[in-house]
Amino acid sequence: MPEPILSRLERDQFWEALIEKFPRQIENWSMEDGTEPGPRMTHGTSVLACVFSPDGSLIAGAGGGCLPGCDGSIRIWDSKTGKEEQVCRGHICGIYDLAFDPLTGILASASEDYSVVLWNLEQRDTISLAGGPPVVKGHVAFAGTVPRIAIGEVMCYEEEECCVYVIDLNTGMEIFRKLAGYDKCIGSMAFSSGGNHIVFSTEEIDGSEDSILWCYDLVKSEAIWQRELRDTNVMDLVYHGGDGLIVASLSLGSIPADYGCGLRVLDPRSGETCGEMTEMSEEVPVLVIATSPMEDLIVCVMHDGRVELRNIPDLELVKNLPKLSWKEPARACSAQFSPNGRTIIIGDSAGGIHTYER
Repeated sequence: MPEPILSRLERDQFWEALIEKFPRQIENWSMEDGTEPGPRMTHGTSVLACVFSPDGSLIAGAGGGCLPGCDGSIRIWDSKTGKEEQVCRGHICGIYDLAFDPLTGILASASEDYSVVLWNLEQRDTISLAGGPPVVKGHVAFAGTVPRIAIGEVMCYEEEECCVYVIDLNTGMEIFRKLAGYDKCIGSMAFSSGGNHIVFSTEEIDGSEDSILWCYDLVKSEAIWQRELRDTNVMDLVYHGGDGLIVASLSLGSIPADYGCGLRVLDPRSGETCGEMTEMSEEVPVLVIATSPMEDLIVCVMHDGRVELRNIPDLELVKNLPKLSWKEPARACSAQFSPNGRTIIIGDSAGGIHTYER
């Protein structure tokens, strides 16, 4: 099973170097032992993000987003037993996204409180990576093989403008920034494993009208391609097979869209469609997707609770998994495969995490 690429000594040295570059510490933070014995994994708010650690031994879950007074903690569970191992507190608002760094095992969280925080679960320490202006951080992702982190913003105040940007953690320097445009936000985002390409969508903050799907080469600092999506929102984006393919989950608006609805597999070099799922109706959109790190498979979680495994790139149905059971109006919010591809986790808006063993 994969483990963080750096040794423990190298991870400790990397963290100390980060502290020198980003000395800003959040106030009133804590990382305490968990109290829940498992096996059921639950959170006090909607689980907008649930992710496996690089070695697959832990699951981190958080959420709430813009919900007033929500539980802004991050819960860390043992992936086999469901035992709550740690509870990380420090965000004063809800959390939208989580990501583990495959190189170091550092956990990043993006929050409604305008910040991105790095959590060292081994040392029980934390660093405030991004904050300041009143711009909500909604997406965060690490590259797989280089120390880079991408951040996407989803809401802004006081005449600020949302953007997507990339920080080189070795130097502490920002190496890429793209403004979304007036009254626009970053709707979805995916970072290539090599850290040289980023794909993201820009859309109206209120979710109406059109979206634009962009793919940028960070080495050349230029757009490789862009696609205008008429009356369509990009619900989710995933790189699959390293940097080989991009999978997009699309939600159709009130009029027919040129780019279609459902799922699309895209060539990252051109943005052209390599595969599509067209039988999806706009009444039952795909809410979240995740691809297997070991096989050409994608899990699709529908608005009505259906869970499907499909192949890539054809997107043909491979297997129907048991339908999620929850009380309305709960819905799926996040999903991920384990590093060995044998387990799928799905977070829902009622604070639960559902587990499928393959």
